[in-house]
Order: sequence, then structure tokens, then C-alpha cells
Amino acid sequence: MPAAIGVKIAAPEKQTIVVCGDGAFQMTNNELSTMVEQGCDVKIDLLNNRTLGMVCELQRIAKRHKFAVALPDTPDFGKLADAFGVKSRRISQDADMTEAIAEMLAYDGPYLLECVVSEVENSKVNM
Repeated sequence: MPAAIGVKIAAPEKQTIVVCGDGAFQMTNNELSTMVEQGCDVKIDLLNNRTLGMVCELQRIAKRHKFAVALPDTPDFGKLADAFGVKSRRISQDADMTEAIAEMLAYDGPYLLECVVSEVENSKVNM
């Protein structure tokens, strides 16, 4: 998210979208304040699988025991966004994706689109 803010400030005419997992978002969600303060029209597509997805996937690929990757008690990201004055929407069905993305892109200002996904979904990368 910090990089997206820098991109948006450097090129305000460009559409700027962050795609991140819930673990990464929890490490940088304080930047919502900066987005609002700076008037950055940054869109956030948050993939919420309640895990540190990349670490979990790497452990799976290495055939290691999953360790320290579960995030079962994630906050209500919509309420968090609201606390910073950022519009948000939460979806959990593929059928809602097209409309939700259109709504996010049409909104003038920072926007958090939380997409609840299965914790077993992965990138399908064979390593």
C-alpha cells in the first residue's frame, strides 16, 4: 500500500489498484489514514483467506507442516475502513465480482473491496 500511495501521488491521473492478502493488509492498514489525508484515489482489492497465504503455500509446496500462518481472528475490515473514512464492500460469491469491481472503480476516492476466498485456494503455481 505505501508503494501505491507513492504511485498515485506521482501519477494522479493513473488508476491505482492494490491487490493484497489479509495478512499483508494487516501489516499496512495504517496507510488508509495516509490515503485519506493525501486524497489518494487508491483502490484496494483485499483477498481474505484468513491465512498468510504466500507463506502457507510455500510451506505446502515444500511439504512442510503449516506453521504460524493461520489468521482466524481477523478484524472486520469494513469497519476498519469506515473508521478511516474509506468506502468498502465485502463479497464472498464469484457472481458478485463484476458488479463489485465496477462499483469500486467508479467510486471517486479510496475504496476497499474485500473478497472472501477459501483458505485452500492457491496460485496454482507448480514449483
